[in-house]
Parts: sequence; C-alpha cells; structure tokens
Amino acid sequence: MTQRNSYGSRRDFLPAFMKSAAGAADGHTEIQELSLDESRALEAVSLNHFPQLPGGEIGWADGSYSERLWYEDDAEGMRQIAELLARNIRQDAQVVIFWGTLVMPSVRLAAHDVVHHVEEILDEFPHFWVYSAEDRKLIEFLPDGQVTAAVIPGVPSA
Repeated sequence: MTQRNSYGSRRDFLPAFMKSAAGAADGHTEIQELSLDESRALEAVSLNHFPQLPGGEIGWADGSYSERLWYEDDAEGMRQIAELLARNIRQDAQVVIFWGTLVMPSVRLAAHDVVHHVEEILDEFPHFWVYSAEDRKLIEFLPDGQVTAAVIPGVPSA
C-alpha cells in the first residue's frame, strides 16, 4: 500500500469528538481533516525542522526544547499536560495534529479543543505532535508519557 493509498484510511481511529458531524453543535470549533499534500506541506515547516529517530520520534538534543514532562495516566497527568499546552500555545490558535501513523489523517482544530480533549486524544493514539504556526511551537507526545515542547528552529517570528 502506498502512502497516498494508506493516508487517512482509518478515519475511524480518530477520537470521537473529531468525527462528530454536529461539530459546533457539540461545542467544538470546526475540525478539518487534511489531505496528504496539506499534511506534508505543514510537516515541512514544522516537524521536519527537527532530527527524527528511526521510530519516528524527534531526536531531542540537550537544550533543543523549551519544556519537557513525563505524565502518569491520571487526573494529575492530564492537568500537567493542559498546563503545558496553555503555556506554549495560545488557546485561540488553530493547531494541527500529526499522528504517529499515516492511517489517521492529520487534523486542524482549535487549541482549546486539544486542551479540553487531551485525555481522549491520548486514549486513541498516544503518539502525535501538535503544531501551532501562530506560536511557532511543536509539542511531541510519546506513548511512554513523555511530552516535549519546542520553538521550531529556523522559523522567523511573525
């Protein structure tokens, strides 16, 4: 199966709030699924500015990130993640989630929806990145509970 054929083929893996046809009626802002070309273009200006390890995660060098935490899958851990997101990304910003698998389509949504639904997102697929072009930030979530935030290198301030 090629990238083009497999990309987004498992929309059913997305968290339930991202699949809701009601959208704004459910209290969510618009959630847009991105095409492979749109996703690749946004990865080129965000994720691809960092070195990648063979497993797909970012190879963080000392000092190449602004903040890191390890969370437990509990209420305290979810609070810590929400606070990290709020410190690094404006809640009114539009963000993109890139998943650690091609079968789930990348999505664009409001940062406050990510904060509000972070536990549901982590339950569905715990390996993903949140990119905010407005804030020039990338936040990586790994299955081992590591969350790392960084300013995207080489990207000028808006």
